[in-house]
Amino acid sequence: MNPEDCGVRADKGYRSVNLNATQIRTFLNTVKNLVVILDRNGDIVFFNRACEELTGYRECEVRGRNIFKLLISTGEQKGVFSVFKKLTEGDLPSFYENYWITKWGERRLISWSNTIFRGDDGEVEWIVGVGEDITDVKRTKEMLKEVMRRGRVIRDIVLTSLTSKSTTELFRTLLRETSYLVPAEVIALLITTKKRSLMRIRAIRWRDEMDLDIGDVVDIEKCRKLSGLLIGQTVIVEDLGTLSSCSEGLKKLEEAGYKAVMVIPMIADGDLIGALLLATRKWELLRESQSSLIPDLFPTIAMVVRHYILKEEYERINEELKAVNAMLKIITKTIRHNILNQTTAMRGYLELYHMKGEERYLEKLIRVIERTEDLISEMRDLEMLASRFGPLKEVDLRDSLEPFKDLYSVKIIIEGEGRVLADDGLTSVFENLINNSIIHGGCNTVRIRITPHSDRCIITVEDDGKGIPREIVERIFEEGFTYGERGGTGLGLYLVKKAVERYGGRIEVGKGELGGAAFRIQLRAA
Repeated sequence: MNPEDCGVRADKGYRSVNLNATQIRTFLNTVKNLVVILDRNGDIVFFNRACEELTGYRECEVRGRNIFKLLISTGEQKGVFSVFKKLTEGDLPSFYENYWITKWGERRLISWSNTIFRGDDGEVEWIVGVGEDITDVKRTKEMLKEVMRRGRVIRDIVLTSLTSKSTTELFRTLLRETSYLVPAEVIALLITTKKRSLMRIRAIRWRDEMDLDIGDVVDIEKCRKLSGLLIGQTVIVEDLGTLSSCSEGLKKLEEAGYKAVMVIPMIADGDLIGALLLATRKWELLRESQSSLIPDLFPTIAMVVRHYILKEEYERINEELKAVNAMLKIITKTIRHNILNQTTAMRGYLELYHMKGEERYLEKLIRVIERTEDLISEMRDLEMLASRFGPLKEVDLRDSLEPFKDLYSVKIIIEGEGRVLADDGLTSVFENLINNSIIHGGCNTVRIRITPHSDRCIITVEDDGKGIPREIVERIFEEGFTYGERGGTGLGLYLVKKAVERYGGRIEVGKGELGGAAFRIQLRAA
């Protein structure tokens, strides 16, 4: 080093400074930055005290050892060596970030500013790296970035909960936003049923697709590995095959190649309201996701889901009340109209009898009284049908229909079995259909056939009566429609249709195998 380069001439009041190797070494050991000097082969020539403190290696341990084999991980060696090679060719300026592996195996991220020293022949002889440990800074930035991501996700979820018009839109947003935070390939939303050990899969996101309202149920009681959910514990299962018997949905995931699952309970107001299920083909991805599961995210999701469960329940009850109220209004109106007509007819026949004294007017009066009694009885049945609505639940058809065998004078045959989603009003639906076959069809036998399917159940109620005339089939479910001498209020089949539709099903009428009428009801399977 030329002394003239280290100062200015003495005649201007300054002295030139010439530092020897020992002085330079002492200086470099006092600076806080990492300083390492390498030869052209990447062997360590100088390793300052800051490097020693960071890595745990003494300079005497590392001098002469190749830096790539000592401090650089296998995965990064190629990239770091590429930068080093350019430096040996004099390529400046040079800035780079890479990890050093310390003596105890910790990874520390270093930001390097590199320079070179040339020998007397002009070739690069030494490479000097001045570095700063930015591991903590990087972590802080990542944490801030993660906090911002959390905030955005929570904001979007909350905004959606305030503005979405349907649970479909809400669940779509929940799963989409959660997928940004966890590396799982499949995310499913499970909602607890009235029986806490049963959770229904309401939505599932996989392969960038969304399936909503699956309806499949996960039976926790059948899966001991999931029992921790009931006490608010996150459950991790490395082999999805051990859970496939709990649910058809989980079995399909296993068949699609997914191996591991993590199930995180959602707690709101101290109650288990559901869970998020994460699935992946690689267990390592799911294990990594444990650190990115956000504690403040799941309470937010739980409260939003809770809000919508209550909202759905409120809307359901409100719709039920509206339906019941509308039916009762119809019944009340019909009662007033029909009973008034009957009492008018009674008064007329009684007056005619007093005026003419003929017995035939008394006979007609008795028939009107009997008809009035029939109407009152029919209205009682209709009121029962209209007022027995409640929350949909699992109904065993066989158990509900068996008592009918002893209630009627005609033969009742019940074939098959199945379980559907309905309420106590379902019994009145069948009572109405059987009464219709007996009163209007004049049958001797009623056969009820239950045919279960995977997602629905078909119930056929048919008789051996005279059937329904073709010209009135289209109108038989209309409000107030009656036919023939024994026509009733015209409300029975109308209310039957409304009840079936409320269960999410439908009803049709036609000719049966027994020769009479056949009512075909389709309901959702439980």
